[in-house]
Amino acid sequence: MVSANLALSRTFLDSYSKLPKKQQKKVRELTERFQLDPTRSGQNFERYGEARDPKVRSIRVDQAYRMILIQP
Repeated sequence: MVSANLALSRTFLDSYSKLPKKQQKKVRELTERFQLDPTRSGQNFERYGEARDPKVRSIRVDQAYRMILIQP
């Protein structure tokens, strides 16, 4: 198992606090799983085409929300 460092954008907490409670829980759980093992199978990372860095990915939180992250 490989652990990952977690860094958040300056606007993350403001945006997070505006999410419905159900999505907040899903974001928290997804973030914790990613931090514990960023290479875990079953996490469907998709390339984020507008990003300058080729390591930037998005991952589905639910049908309406996606999280943007850098995959190690």
